[in-house]
Amino acid sequence: EGYANGYYWISYVGGLGMRDYLAIGQTDKDGNRISIWGKLN
Repeated sequence: EGYANGYYWISYVGGLGMRDYLAIGQTDKDGNRISIWGKLN
């Protein structure tokens, strides 16, 4: 998990066992979340 390029990212292991990344929201220039897309459980 982290932020880069104006977005907040999570990582996950996909079906082929490869790590992948998904942007889940926008961040400001300091890395603070501005918005989040969807719902995290």
